[in-house]
Amino acid sequence: MPVFTRSLHKICLKRLSTLLFSIKATMDTSKLKILCLHGYRQSGEHFRKKMGGVRKLMKSAADFEYISSPHIINSDEDNEPADGDPHAWWFTNEETNTYDSKEFESKCFGFEESVKFVESVIREKGPFDGILGFSQGACFLSLLCCLQQQGRLQGSFKFAIFSSGYLSRCVAHQNLYTDKLGLPTLHIFGETDTVIPEDMSKTLAEFCEEKQIIRHPGGHYIPSNAHFKDPYLKFLQARLAEKMDSPER
Repeated sequence: MPVFTRSLHKICLKRLSTLLFSIKATMDTSKLKILCLHGYRQSGEHFRKKMGGVRKLMKSAADFEYISSPHIINSDEDNEPADGDPHAWWFTNEETNTYDSKEFESKCFGFEESVKFVESVIREKGPFDGILGFSQGACFLSLLCCLQQQGRLQGSFKFAIFSSGYLSRCVAHQNLYTDKLGLPTLHIFGETDTVIPEDMSKTLAEFCEEKQIIRHPGGHYIPSNAHFKDPYLKFLQARLAEKMDSPER
């Protein structure tokens, strides 16, 4: 091959490589990557199925990764059927491996293991732009936000989405709730939620400085009807804009 041809070939390959890198960078920032934390007595797969309609509303702005907590619940906990493969992020009763969101317990069991597990997920499957949590998963997320803000979390994320969220009432967690959360947050909760009453979710929202609130007339779920598409995308598109402007891009 003549020298001129070889040089032209190298130039073309270099430009092609630059173009492919630019396309990949654009693809990496065209959507948000969100880690999802399920609720008590759920699993990652169960939560994924439950969020099917919600994902469709958000699909233009985000992709989702679902995981199951490292703690399995006893299937004979009570007479109610478990949600498929039941898990919890921690327990308030070590003997029975059960959890009560409304009790002021002195200890929580399994919390540190769950934090280490999420750190490993961020390390192996991240980075994640944000984290979404439902019910106990949202409570867990509030604590992860505190750990990150205090420089005590291995891994990072830029925003949090809480659905049916609340502050932990475990005494062992109270030292984490020192300063209000400064990262952007979205709070989704139902006016008729009897599992996590609206007031508990409002208290969490008040603990966050930069927040958007979406209230719906229903109960303990993330609404998936088209009425909520615009407010969901309003929050996500703002985070996308921040991501595009970030020097870390």
